[in-house]
Amino acid sequence: MIDEDFLFFDDWGRLIDKTAANAKRVRRVDVCWRVQKNGQNGEIITYWRDDEDPRWCPVRAAWRICMRHRQRKLPSWMPLGIYMTTNKTGCFT
Repeated sequence: MIDEDFLFFDDWGRLIDKTAANAKRVRRVDVCWRVQKNGQNGEIITYWRDDEDPRWCPVRAAWRICMRHRQRKLPSWMPLGIYMTTNKTGCFT
């Protein structure tokens, strides 16, 4: 998944600019799943903000992942899920 696969929306369904917004405005996120094992490639799934237990909120988690990617100034085409192995090579999730 890349940064463009996440679209964030406010309470009124307006698209939020990720470069200028804060997490408090985000009500939902639409995630485009480009490749799936079930063959439904390109499927868009909507996740709503969970105010009852913010620790497990999928919208806040997606926002943090996207913001961390932007803070590190990584290219937009680079996958969001990368980790370093013990021999310092990058692996995609």
